[in-house]
Amino acid sequence: MRALALALLVALLPLGASAAQPRHSDWDLETARTLPPGRLTVGVFAPLRWGVTESLELSTHPLWNLVVPNLAAKVALPGSLDWDVALEFGLSHPTPLLHLLSVEGTGGVLPADASIPDLLALDVHAFFTYRIARRQALTFRFGGRMVEAFGPRNFPTIDYPFVYGQTAPYVTGMGMDLQVAATGRLFGDFGYRADLTLYVIPRSDGPFTLEQSGAVFYELGERWRLKLGYKFVAAQMPYGFDVTPPMPLVDAEVAF
Repeated sequence: MRALALALLVALLPLGASAAQPRHSDWDLETARTLPPGRLTVGVFAPLRWGVTESLELSTHPLWNLVVPNLAAKVALPGSLDWDVALEFGLSHPTPLLHLLSVEGTGGVLPADASIPDLLALDVHAFFTYRIARRQALTFRFGGRMVEAFGPRNFPTIDYPFVYGQTAPYVTGMGMDLQVAATGRLFGDFGYRADLTLYVIPRSDGPFTLEQSGAVFYELGERWRLKLGYKFVAAQMPYGFDVTPPMPLVDAEVAF
């Protein structure tokens, strides 16, 4: 688990030589830009984010904390005139959720007799955001998830395409992911995000999922933002290749 974090740090250390101040964004999620110091944003499904300092942002998903305690820290690194760079480290404890899914009958996603140990997941990601124009940006993200099990793992993967890429590392111990995303303004108070994410799992019978999503945002002043979008998944699953129909994405976010 430490090896992945160390490798990313070593690879990015030379970028600190050209000290450019990190740029901030009031709303952008999953880019190399952090929130301005003191700003808070939260959505119904979006995480609670807090700009702590000029280069540090903390985040957590309040709803998920009920079943998957989680916390992440994004650190903005010195970049250049056109590039923003950041590292994000996240910790989560998915065991309570897996126990809830391990029941007999309706609602049972995992076998009732599944042996689920205490799991600690470490997510490490590097973000590189390139400013295409004044209000248009392209972000590249790469990294992965490593999961330490404190006991024997005796439970199957959750074989639903929408969650397989994120949850398979609970069984396999690790997974990698790559993402490219375009974000920016359309016109007026309307913005957009479109991304493509590849999850790579180290197993032969279900090695990858490919997710594509898009969304349009409407900002109501500096305090509110509405989101309407979609996501669909193409995946090579343990039971074969599967393509899901688009799933709607709706959210409302508020900032303080």
